[in-house]
Amino acid sequence: MAAPMLGNSSRTHEFEVLLYMYFDGWTGFAYDEYDHPVKFGAVEEALADLHDAFRIWDQQILDGERTSDQSFSPDDFAIRSVLTGEMCPIAVSKNEVSLRCKGGKSLASQIELGKINVTGRFP
Repeated sequence: MAAPMLGNSSRTHEFEVLLYMYFDGWTGFAYDEYDHPVKFGAVEEALADLHDAFRIWDQQILDGERTSDQSFSPDDFAIRSVLTGEMCPIAVSKNEVSLRCKGGKSLASQIELGKINVTGRFP
């Protein structure tokens, strides 16, 4: 699931996908072979990784390998800027994963995603 970070030398921010666990609170969702949280060089990469995860889980449900109550809710996930520590929840609609910004009232636009990538701050 987790793709390697596609670094762009003009970007200084990294992002992590977080999963909310009942006993542990927010924790890293994907880890590399050295047990370090996977970091992404752009918000879009983190969202794409989550999109792949939800697609796999949906297929597993269709194939009978997992029941719907064994899947995850989009409310269990957030994207965090490693540098600023700011977080933003996600939304899943029409088989697309997006950021729910501005207190969850709207989905982030492409322009907002670009600003997030540069500043590490969520609207």
